[in-house]
Amino acid sequence: MSNDSHRLQDTSVYFSYPEQFDDFCTDLWSEFLSEAFPPAKGVGRRPRVSREEQMRVIWMNLYWQWHVDPERLISIPMRDVTYTTDDHYRQLGLTKLLPKMIRHLIDTGVLTLVKKGSEISGKMTRVKPSKKLRNRFKRFAPEIKPVQLKDENKKPINYEETADTLRWGDILRRYNALLERTHIDVGHFTNKDHRKYGLNLSRRKHVYRQFNNSSFSQYGRIHGAWWQLLPSQWRKDILIDDFETVEVDFTAMSTYITYGIEGVKPPMKDPYKLKTPNEFIDGPTQRKFLKKLISIAYNTASDADALWTFCEEYKKVVTPKFLAFFRNHGKSLLQAFRDAHPAISKYLCTNKKHGLTTMFEDSQLAMALIDHFTDREVPILTIHDSFVVPEYEAGNLITKMTSLFFERFGFKPDLKQENISMVQAQRLLKDDPLINNSPLDYFRTSERSEDYYSRREEFISNIA
Repeated sequence: MSNDSHRLQDTSVYFSYPEQFDDFCTDLWSEFLSEAFPPAKGVGRRPRVSREEQMRVIWMNLYWQWHVDPERLISIPMRDVTYTTDDHYRQLGLTKLLPKMIRHLIDTGVLTLVKKGSEISGKMTRVKPSKKLRNRFKRFAPEIKPVQLKDENKKPINYEETADTLRWGDILRRYNALLERTHIDVGHFTNKDHRKYGLNLSRRKHVYRQFNNSSFSQYGRIHGAWWQLLPSQWRKDILIDDFETVEVDFTAMSTYITYGIEGVKPPMKDPYKLKTPNEFIDGPTQRKFLKKLISIAYNTASDADALWTFCEEYKKVVTPKFLAFFRNHGKSLLQAFRDAHPAISKYLCTNKKHGLTTMFEDSQLAMALIDHFTDREVPILTIHDSFVVPEYEAGNLITKMTSLFFERFGFKPDLKQENISMVQAQRLLKDDPLINNSPLDYFRTSERSEDYYSRREEFISNIA
């Protein structure tokens, strides 16, 4: 998986104790570079940042990208002029000495060259850690900061701990510890499937909470787990400690929360089910795209911005005919939503940050659910506004999601559930005595591959 847009940055803010990485980088320098790049002798101008410190940026970027995704690449500019003209790299203290050290690491097999950059086009060289370096990374396990803050440019920044950040950090550390001792997998996936979807099920279970715009009241969603990147059609096949799972999500979440912020109960169960303003688009299709358009409208400053953003996001997955329709009639669809929801129309296309506020609210509910189920030693998997639990916890999850939302906003949410639990199947049959089926006819049992059983056996062995 390439990452052409990646820019080198000081990733030390991702770690709870950056000084741990200082010692690690010193060891890597001694092992791989100190002999080829001895201390400079004699007089002459020295770089503002030493070669060892410049390489610290590279080691940290390599480690962080490897931690996020073992197959992910990092892009490194190899042209000398970049380091004299680019303010971003100059602020990090990077100089034209860096490409020389990178070439040495490639030549000695510490880094693997995946694609050489073009000096003419400006495309950067892409590399990844060699097996030798990956093994070093595996033996190094610093604590990843559980609460992370980014500025308006999505750049990570340091912050002073508060009572809230300490509390959130404590919840996430306990949660990560529970995930660490829980086997979470997709039953029918072979090891080849894992590679196909870029998943590393044995390692990518630790999560962190991310805030944006230098504010602890904007965004705040949970990131870092492989199940958040899993294609939605496979989520129903997730197994937790070999138990089947159910997924329950808050439907129309951003709009329900917006009503809650306004202190008004939604007038309808499905706020996106409106009369079709044009025969070209059917009801279900309209609902799907209206929901996306409204989520965009909560984050844009005008109708034109919302429609342009929508078309840009969908131009590769819908027909040109549909886009032409949306450019001509999307504004009337927005107006139809305003007419149906006058109490919250002021939040549409007027406040670029309202969407981040609704995401903060749903992340607060997610944190409360994590705290509740972790206390009970029940693994809960979060996918932003939906949640996966072992099937025997389905009833408890629905009850807790409903009560938390009601306590916060004063009305009940609308919930949707994937899969059915054994208890629910038994209740379904009990309610209709004329049905002679077994609960197992309604209760879904996932396939389990031989690779799955091998992975589970290895996990249990490692835990023991």
